Amino acid sequence: MEPGMTTQRIADFSLKGMVAVVTGGGRGIGLAIAQALVEHDARVVIAGRDEERLKAAAQMFPNAGKVSYRQLNVSQPDSIAALDEWIASEFGRIDVLVNNAGISPPAPRAENTDLAFWNEIISVNLTGVFLCCMAFGRRMLERGSGSIINISSVSGIVGIERGVAYCAAKGGVEIMTRALALDWASRGVRVNNLAPGTFETAITETMRSNPKVDSWLRAKIPMRRYGAPSELGGAAVFLASPLSSYMTGQTIVVDGGWLAG
Repeated sequence: MEPGMTTQRIADFSLKGMVAVVTGGGRGIGLAIAQALVEHDARVVIAGRDEERLKAAAQMFPNAGKVSYRQLNVSQPDSIAALDEWIASEFGRIDVLVNNAGISPPAPRAENTDLAFWNEIISVNLTGVFLCCMAFGRRMLERGSGSIINISSVSGIVGIERGVAYCAAKGGVEIMTRALALDWASRGVRVNNLAPGTFETAITETMRSNPKVDSWLRAKIPMRRYGAPSELGGAAVFLASPLSSYMTGQTIVVDGGWLAG
């Protein structure tokens, strides 16, 4: 071992003392990631548009004292500013931001994609990530530390049919993450991507329930199954924890082997 080097311990997966915000945290992937962060001792704020869903989700946590919920619309700067101010008042810090909020409505073919549909997808899935990075990233920069985890997608790395707007948004998240990582690396704030394949969530239910699409999707996945949201928790905890302290501007793909072929 070189002089000055130290070994990291498994205990460094602990997130004790950290405050994390998970957007789109009321269900699916966001909720699973929030649960994993709480299991590793973080204080977590789950945020989203549906207050009743958030309230029900918060009640699912065994340690209710570790979880708060707040309404948030990531496409509205005023909504983000209100959450930012509440977190500053309530906790005085933010250590981890998971940008998970996103939409994926049934999409037309590229030539039938109108501007309203395009704008809706880009507004939530790309601009919303940017706005949250700016608001909460500034708090992290003030303290000189923090980890931002942007939820991109395999669809931001390879194209999919009927995915022109969604792929453009998620591809934008991929490259924006790398640019932010370069801007903020020397100032203590790390920015990475977590790119899921197809998971068993409400957002993919329409595709999974269509026999033809289901067959096509499973054929794309070497493991021949969909991911469970809980299977993203470990990667998220790693990116939030000190064990990834020398990692920024990178993407961890969790896709059952989709992109290996």
